[in-house]
Amino acid sequence: MDWMIERMCLGGVKVDKAHRWTTRVRGRVILATELDELRNRVSLVARVMPTGIPLVTTAQPLYDVKLLESDGHRFTLTGYEYSSGGTPPRIQIVGQTWVMTPLPNIVSLTGSSPTKLIQGVAHSSRG
Repeated sequence: MDWMIERMCLGGVKVDKAHRWTTRVRGRVILATELDELRNRVSLVARVMPTGIPLVTTAQPLYDVKLLESDGHRFTLTGYEYSSGGTPPRIQIVGQTWVMTPLPNIVSLTGSSPTKLIQGVAHSSRG
């Protein structure tokens, strides 16, 4: 299923609503348990695999994913991502939130429900 993902922050700084459209990415969201090598522990990670023409290059993986909010149509995931920059260059851990809206034409083609993705996040968040 394809999603439109709006990232609420860029580089750890909140993006105001008027400019949030610049953070959008279209793609499939893949959830997997992975080793977070920088923190040396296992984490639930969400990755966006762009489909079609993404509106921005891509989104950084979201680590320690938690379901923050759901209204049955849109879902809000939260976690952290790695950001590099500064002088000297270094990696920083910054908070991030994704607001995910399913793209309706893809839902009808696949017969998938948005709740299947979220059930995996909610189940993993409890453990």
